[in-house]
Amino acid sequence: GDGEREDGSAAQGRPTRTAVEDVTTLTREQSIKALDQLIVRESFPEFLTFVKIVSDDPLNPVMSDWKPWPYLVDQAQFWESGQSEIILKDRQLGYSWRAAAYAVWRARKGAAVALISKGQLEAQVLLSKCSFIEAHLPGHLKMPCKPLAESVAYKAGGFIQAFPSTPDAGVSFTFQVFVMDEAHFHPYAGQNFGALIPTVSAGGQIIILSTADPSLGPNG
Repeated sequence: GDGEREDGSAAQGRPTRTAVEDVTTLTREQSIKALDQLIVRESFPEFLTFVKIVSDDPLNPVMSDWKPWPYLVDQAQFWESGQSEIILKDRQLGYSWRAAAYAVWRARKGAAVALISKGQLEAQVLLSKCSFIEAHLPGHLKMPCKPLAESVAYKAGGFIQAFPSTPDAGVSFTFQVFVMDEAHFHPYAGQNFGALIPTVSAGGQIIILSTADPSLGPNG
């Protein structure tokens, strides 16, 4: 009839109902999962809504969902923007878990991420949080990776490398993201900071976290 070509498509080039049905092959569940994958790749705050963390209580560790309190979402958006930050933190606020989650999110997108901690044990603990976060994501959001004692490498090319604070920690690498946890207690914090600044690629990001040093008073 008028307005249709012989192949059934509309004269104006609009697809017919049959063509639309052929394209829409995903089930509702598949569509939701595909949308989740897209959203968490582009948004760190949205990625955090799928993150599981563990309480710091050594006698009764409890796994729970990350809590999207407004101030935490604001900070997640700030980190997502690529801006650097130095934070003097309260030990119980869970910044190390958020830093680990951010390292995972950036590495999943192909970034090289350095984690520098006070010592070897602390470096392994922080890296283990990264591995825990990836392992406890919903199945449709997990990405193939290789967790080792000192690194987590993603098949997409991104990786997280953990270092203890030594005079030459990380100097042979180039990073897009550099996280220093408990910086005030690092024996070589100044040397690490000075050595790694030139290795951070153009537009790189530095996040420095530390609790106060009690010996220096409330503002230590």
